Amino acid sequence: MKFKLNYFVILLALAISTLSVSCKKDVPGCTDPTSSTYNSEANVDDGSCQYPGCTDSNSLNYDAKATMDDGSCTYARDAFIGTFSATETCTNTNSGSSVTASWNMTISAGTSTDVSEVIINNLGDYGVNGTGTVDGTTLTFNLSGAVNIVGSGTLSGNKLDFTYTASVSYTHLRAHETEADL
Repeated sequence: MKFKLNYFVILLALAISTLSVSCKKDVPGCTDPTSSTYNSEANVDDGSCQYPGCTDSNSLNYDAKATMDDGSCTYARDAFIGTFSATETCTNTNSGSSVTASWNMTISAGTSTDVSEVIINNLGDYGVNGTGTVDGTTLTFNLSGAVNIVGSGTLSGNKLDFTYTASVSYTHLRAHETEADL
């Protein structure tokens, strides 16, 4: 009887150890090896997989598969950001005389949530600053100040070609008038 009991205990222990070895415990996690949150020990996908990339559909490099924004988004306006050295020849439409001027103009990212907005500083060396809008490779602007400037430009490589019209608004006062008289 002792032999049968020992034999039974040994068989029972073997059966239990075989069962415990062959049973896998569920380990939840990301099971996709292409995910940044992949867990090599996971055997049950729990939906926690994350895929870094650009998640802004307004960007040039939008990634529809991305679930986690990694800060890599680029926008059409980014190509316009920088300082541009400019030389222009202006012709007076009344007299036909020409003047050549040179200046530096700086374009930076806009401050609004509109990813097409840029800030233009010192356009036309008139000290006129304002905002413009980028659409693809085209920049349009309508800047108001002591000098009003309306125009557009196209970016090709690192060269910005633009055309604008500048006008000056002023009030002509006669020698004996003040602004209050007007």
